[in-house]
Amino acid sequence: MSVVSILAILVSLSPVYCDFRLVNFDISPTSASNLPDGNVILWNGLTKGTHGQILSSKTTNYQIIRTDGRDVNNGLAKQMNLGEMFCTGTSNLPNGNVLINGGSNTDSTILFHYKSSSFAKTHSMNRPRGYNANCVTTDNRVFTLGGEWGEGLYNGINFYGEIMTLNRNGSYVWEPLVNVSGSIAGTVESPNADQSNQNHMWLFAFKGNNNRNYVFKAGPTPNMHLIDVNYGTMKFVGKRGNDNMGIQGIAVQFAPGKILTLSGCIYQDGDVPGSKDAYVIDINPMVNNGIHKITGPITRSFRRTTHNAVILPGGNVLVMGGQTQLAKWSDMYSVLQPEMYDPLTNKFTVINSTVKYARNYHSVALLLKDGRVLLAGSGSGACETPTDGCPTRFNGEIFTPPYLKGIAETKRPKIISATNFGKKKCSNMDLSYQHCKVFEITMDVNSCGVNGATGCSFELIRLSSVTHSVNNDQLRIPLVSNAIPNTIPNATPNSTKNKVLVSISQSSLPFTISGYYHLFAINKETKVPSVAVIIQVKRN
Repeated sequence: MSVVSILAILVSLSPVYCDFRLVNFDISPTSASNLPDGNVILWNGLTKGTHGQILSSKTTNYQIIRTDGRDVNNGLAKQMNLGEMFCTGTSNLPNGNVLINGGSNTDSTILFHYKSSSFAKTHSMNRPRGYNANCVTTDNRVFTLGGEWGEGLYNGINFYGEIMTLNRNGSYVWEPLVNVSGSIAGTVESPNADQSNQNHMWLFAFKGNNNRNYVFKAGPTPNMHLIDVNYGTMKFVGKRGNDNMGIQGIAVQFAPGKILTLSGCIYQDGDVPGSKDAYVIDINPMVNNGIHKITGPITRSFRRTTHNAVILPGGNVLVMGGQTQLAKWSDMYSVLQPEMYDPLTNKFTVINSTVKYARNYHSVALLLKDGRVLLAGSGSGACETPTDGCPTRFNGEIFTPPYLKGIAETKRPKIISATNFGKKKCSNMDLSYQHCKVFEITMDVNSCGVNGATGCSFELIRLSSVTHSVNNDQLRIPLVSNAIPNTIPNATPNSTKNKVLVSISQSSLPFTISGYYHLFAINKETKVPSVAVIIQVKRN
């Protein structure tokens, strides 16, 4: 690495110091997913390292860890033999299970059942694909698009969209959407028109006021598209500002209908520089058949590619890892410091801390239930087991964000219970029924301040899955909160002081996706979040 490169990636602009705590694993994860019980499943492929996969393999190594990074069992990886889940699409389903499709076993679809910690194979896709991307739609289906990598695959094929539907008999079936063209969605002009561009797409679902279900394709190509999954059509809706091709980048929905894009680089492979540009795309007007709004470019502190981004309680976006210049399977050009995007100031700030290890290609990052962040994997993929001197990362780092630095657990807001508010009881926040739309939150005494529960704000952040930095499941929904009405029988100021009613606003409903969410309480004065309670949200 050159001196110039070192100076470019080790700077300090923030006075806040935060920690990365190392945790060891038995595998080097290339994919990860939150589970409704608060745990995280990590997996890669045939070997415990990140490389050496055989495309015809049926083996995947996996581990399930707790929030503190400890394995739930004996610390050793397990194997499943239904397919190699390497370079796949991923989705957190509305019922809490995880769907993994494509990748090394190019047409397969595998479900992870979190309650039994078991895998099952289901209906295969119509088009084999790897490096495909998914999103859960507002009618509770799974949409997948693109994916030019895998056994027997090659550039030039149209990796059209497919949508998976749950039948009444409990089976899943993929339906082809042949007019939703991966070739068109992946089109980009020179200088890289010959590149593999139907990969790692940034997909975001919403419901229009016409009751149709849409997917907005924000990237990574600069050409953006709107997909109607009811009619199986797509149309070009403009360019992502002046942005270039953003492959090996990421986009996250940090607020309903507001998407932060963090471009990677202009080529899928090769020694090319990462991007410094970010954009915010507001697709709220599209609910009423309007035109999206773009803000940017917003200059980041570093050039990055192969990086990860995680939405934090409060709405900031944490950006970690990656390289200033693409060099797959290498620690060269590594960016060791995280940075934070603040939507209120529309600026990035470098955090005064460094990761212990480079986290580049095939690294993963997820928000944890306790408000911390897991960053894991990466390395050269040269080792099948942890070995002294091996650059493959059989570990992760748990990051403590600024809002928790120096904060004792006893000083955090504490949610005692979260139940629906009404005479009829619901086990989840079901948006199909009026009596299930409002939840009553009971907070620990004074944990939101002397004025009680109204001293906290509340929000949902969806459980999510990540592979190749792409995480289309991430979604943050600020909640409307109100004090308990005086008209409630036996309600007194003292009896309701530590209780509050929360619900999803009308403007957020078009972007609300069924599934399990972290419910956080955030002290309005200190900005400190609680440990999350995990609840299920359902829409018709």
